[in-house]
Amino acid sequence: MRVVILAAGKSSRMFKDLGKNKCLLEINNVSLISKIINDVYDAKISDLTVVTGFKKHLIEYHLSKHNNKIPIEFLHNPEFETKDMMSSLILALEKYNDDIICLYSDIYFDPKILLDLSLIKATNEIIVPVNLNWQGVWNQRKKDLIGDCESLVHDKNYNLLEIGNKITDISKVMAQFMGIVYFPKKLKKKICDIYYDLANKDKKKIHTTKFLNILIQNKIKVKCIKFKSYWYEFDDMEDYENFKMN
Repeated sequence: MRVVILAAGKSSRMFKDLGKNKCLLEINNVSLISKIINDVYDAKISDLTVVTGFKKHLIEYHLSKHNNKIPIEFLHNPEFETKDMMSSLILALEKYNDDIICLYSDIYFDPKILLDLSLIKATNEIIVPVNLNWQGVWNQRKKDLIGDCESLVHDKNYNLLEIGNKITDISKVMAQFMGIVYFPKKLKKKICDIYYDLANKDKKKIHTTKFLNILIQNKIKVKCIKFKSYWYEFDDMEDYENFKMN
């Protein structure tokens, strides 16, 4: 099993104020990305890749000073300015013959989430942890519940039916996506084929949740795992300031 941290983005909503990658923001004197790496170690996962793009030298230098308990492999996405986050994931799926836990690099979460995913045995299902306490998080971030959150609907067996669409009320929000996905290696070729087929037809950037919807439409099973533990996302400086106040 391998953890892949996606850290190629330009952090455009923070860039003017921040001047560096979002994953280098510090909470309690530890950067977001370093905290994630510590969690990977605690989950006893020994294979770790960080996908870089924008200002990759800052991330590489920062992590060279990190007291790394596990080796870090860097994978550069040269098309980070024109492609989407999914393109970084596809690079990793093509390179590694591993089950992959994909993590956004701008999230702060309970290490138990990663530990639970590390215990998954061989499967043909994509696994998506979802946050049941999302309304509290959105209130802390001072985000509009209707305008900012997205749909997430699963059946009684926790099979994901819909995710990532705009909503007009919260009836279609059973939980929220956390920027964490488990991809089994048995599905890697099919996932890559679907991505490239979609990218060739639709030149718009493909967001992760939109792609999960496409996978569901292609009869790939996506299973939800519910969590009530803490989780937080940093989209902009307001998120960072609101987190520091709590």
